[in-house]
Amino acid sequence: MSIRAQIIVLAVLLSAGCTKPKTSPENEPSETRPATAAVKPTKALKEFEAKVMKVIDGDTVKVVDRDFQTLLIQLNGVDAPEVPQDFGTEARDALAKRLKEKVVRVVIASRDELDRIAGEVFEGGSSINVWVIAQGYGWYNHKYDTDEAKSVAETEARSAMKGLWASEKPVPPWVWKNPPDDGRLYTQGNGTRYHCGSCETLDGRRKAITLEEAIKNYKPCQRCKPPQK
Repeated sequence: MSIRAQIIVLAVLLSAGCTKPKTSPENEPSETRPATAAVKPTKALKEFEAKVMKVIDGDTVKVVDRDFQTLLIQLNGVDAPEVPQDFGTEARDALAKRLKEKVVRVVIASRDELDRIAGEVFEGGSSINVWVIAQGYGWYNHKYDTDEAKSVAETEARSAMKGLWASEKPVPPWVWKNPPDDGRLYTQGNGTRYHCGSCETLDGRRKAITLEEAIKNYKPCQRCKPPQK
């Protein structure tokens, strides 16, 4: 289906089957407000409805809202394996199957300086954030979230050895992206520098190389200052 056709379908779905985005009680519109009052843009809303266009990985989805804005939503409190990791593809595909072309409700938890959204995603009355963890497709990230339901979901998934918990020692994505310095050197993607294993600039595109290769073909990273001889 072309992008234009997808947008037309989305417009029909939202106009025919979606309700106006809900607001919290303290922001309920006044009964005296004119019926023709304009709908606030998504950026000003605390929650909104949108159609899922693509699942990027096990905890990130791309949606299009009723104003035809394309937005990336990070599932709040969820940390799924990166796609190149063990179980990363399974987590992504399971979420894609669950949300394929579904209309969801997004409750905004936070926005960063680049206006990226971390949110609670609901489909059919169910929390997708909790579902991902309950199925063993991700960790509960309690550092930025205090949802007891997610904590319980992880405990039960671990006990049942569901999904990634079937592995003896599943590696969390934050460790996989920034492992302890193991003495090896790495390049990244098409980069021109080489790095220590613990360098904060490394991610899933890292590739291990020898010191001889590094010195011959790359420049040392200015942040982690790897050995140069």
